[in-house]
Amino acid sequence: MAIAAVIGLTGCGGGGVGVANDGGAKAAELGVGDTTDLGDLVSSMKVDLTLDSVDSEFQCPEPPYDAEPNQRYVRFNVTLAPKDGKKTGPLSSFEWVAVDKAGTESKVDWRVAQLCVPPKEQVPLGFTDDKPVKGSLIFPVPAGTTAVIGRVPWIDPQPSLTLKVS
Repeated sequence: MAIAAVIGLTGCGGGGVGVANDGGAKAAELGVGDTTDLGDLVSSMKVDLTLDSVDSEFQCPEPPYDAEPNQRYVRFNVTLAPKDGKKTGPLSSFEWVAVDKAGTESKVDWRVAQLCVPPKEQVPLGFTDDKPVKGSLIFPVPAGTTAVIGRVPWIDPQPSLTLKVS
């Protein structure tokens, strides 16, 4: 386990969130109501991401696998608004970790947990047009998780997107 410093800008609800650049590593932190341009993190991602709501005690109706002890599901409901004709989804290239208040990280697999909701409720992997789409990112996380951080592993230094649980 590694200790992570959550680097970012905390925006006021409903506002746009800028991207911090600390030593070359770009970062954004979103709370409910915040929006960021993912293109500020990764230039090829021309998509605005808004964190609409968080369900920190989401109940997966048919869990795709048995939950670990002291684990729960967190559901982030988001809106993705493609820009400049972008047709691919931005979040599949992120690697995600859960972070507790002490900064301890735990790797999480969001792809399997997506099976907790029907495809029409999942974050799309691509766009058919330029209209905003809504979807959910669901993570199996340890109890005590305060945020989930996505990093893009193929960029050095790695940009990060932090989604706050509460």
